[in-house]
Amino acid sequence: AEIDEITRRTVDLMREDGYALVMSTTLRGRPALRLCPINPATTPDEIRETIARLGRFSERAGAA
Repeated sequence: AEIDEITRRTVDLMREDGYALVMSTTLRGRPALRLCPINPATTPDEIRETIARLGRFSERAGAA
């Protein structure tokens, strides 16, 4: 499905960006984003920025 390819491409764009490590996993046969902020120094602002970047990159991936 098209959304599956957008999810995969979003992970690639996040990896290229280097701001945060977002991985993908398979859930019920479909790719899903996986964010695991285990660093205790991670701030709420950094989580918000990661989510904002995911939004921007997913829009870019959908336009590709």
